[in-house]
Amino acid sequence: MKPKHANLTATFHVLCFCLCLDKVKREIREAKYASGKMSGEEEDEEHNLDDLSERTLMSKSSDRYQVSGWDNDDDGIEQENQPHDSPAKEILWACEHGEMTVVQKLLERDITLLEVTDNDGYTPLHRACYNGHSELVKFLLLNGAKHDKETVDKWQPLHSASRWNQLDCAALLISHGADINAKSKGGITALHLAAGHVEAKNLLEMLLTNLELKTDLKDESGDTSYDIARRCGPNEKLFEAVEPCFL
Repeated sequence: MKPKHANLTATFHVLCFCLCLDKVKREIREAKYASGKMSGEEEDEEHNLDDLSERTLMSKSSDRYQVSGWDNDDDGIEQENQPHDSPAKEILWACEHGEMTVVQKLLERDITLLEVTDNDGYTPLHRACYNGHSELVKFLLLNGAKHDKETVDKWQPLHSASRWNQLDCAALLISHGADINAKSKGGITALHLAAGHVEAKNLLEMLLTNLELKTDLKDESGDTSYDIARRCGPNEKLFEAVEPCFL
């Protein structure tokens, strides 16, 4: 199955908003444990935050905020249920699942399979990247896979690797010439995506120490990666360590 990226800029704002609510709730609970009790006002505040977070995530409009989901169109279902119907479907399936031997055999017969795409424009390289199959990513790149191929939403493989916190894949792409500052339709860069991932400390360190990186790029909502990191969790300090201007 393949990720669907719908209205990604809005996604960041909703996700980061909910993460901030969780942070506030944790602070309230910590205060309770420190004092041994929670005031009535604090209990009301925590309940209100729970309600707000739930309404945000469960609202009718939440579908358009989805960071990743699974395509449910007929073609997508057919592709997943019958991945071996054609060499094109099979290489997409094999790259998603890290089946190196299958990929090697397919490319020996037809090297142009490197350029096939699914309905959303994902190539074999995109699929290998978002699932973290670094050895397969290396093999595809060495055999001519294009690191700058874009999906319908203008996601390059580096976007896929960064969204799913695949450090090794991202490093391989950059070492083969991927544009670290490439923007998607919503103006989102690899750094924006990594900044929104609370567990992407190592990936952020790798990106932030790259001399080609532009840290001041904004998405279509006017947010820099630092803005997103400040809302989403503990990684804003990484920006401050690398760029004194963030202090």
